Amino acid sequence: MMVTQFRDNPFEKQFYEFDKEMAISEYKRVYLIPEIESKLSFILTNRVHWHNSSNGEVVAAMDLVRDELKSELRLVGEDKFAAVDSITVGTFDSLIHRKTVNFLSALKRYYATKKDKAQQSKEELVEFLTNTPEKSAAFEAFRVKYENQVVSDAVKNLTTPERIIEYRNQLYQKIYPIFQDDHRPRHPLDFSASLYQPTKHLAGSTHDTFIFNVLVIWSMTVFLFVTLYFDLLHRLVMRIENWVKYSKKRGRD
Repeated sequence: MMVTQFRDNPFEKQFYEFDKEMAISEYKRVYLIPEIESKLSFILTNRVHWHNSSNGEVVAAMDLVRDELKSELRLVGEDKFAAVDSITVGTFDSLIHRKTVNFLSALKRYYATKKDKAQQSKEELVEFLTNTPEKSAAFEAFRVKYENQVVSDAVKNLTTPERIIEYRNQLYQKIYPIFQDDHRPRHPLDFSASLYQPTKHLAGSTHDTFIFNVLVIWSMTVFLFVTLYFDLLHRLVMRIENWVKYSKKRGRD
């Protein structure tokens, strides 16, 4: 309800795509890329292990950097950094390190530009909607009617001390979940998502969180109704009890 309250209300709907572009670009430039650069620095300081596959920390760091950059390349174009597969023990060297550093610098500039363009577009729209006293008053009344600061702060998760975390050798975004569409399912039926994330992933496709959750609730309701109507729970309990009694009897015999 909070997701759809924030994203789909008539006021925010005008700016959601711009806000999303700015938020994701900020996250990538301020949190994600510096975290990858930190891992790259760790790899550089452990040069002696570049060809040592038994060093788990260096292997994990290279895997994380490579996987995160591959995720970015799927968005910006896989031809932008052809050397990404060389970030692995046995093939990584000083040249690959320098290419990776340069690519991360270019990626920062790319997201800075995207944020600036989105912000400019939003400002132009606001200017258009408020360029007369009458329109400005109507805009402010519209904002007051639909904007809820508590909901906004909650779905953006601005109070979290951890803006990005590492879990199972992957980096996960904690700030701005309401603008996050990135999904990394472990299997086709994995529909897990961050709290307040606007979409869920299932069976190779993305679904709106509100619709998905409503369908899940109704599916559970129908299942429980059928269970109660046909007394399935009682039948299951009786079968288990009979099976236990039969097992004990066979044990005594």
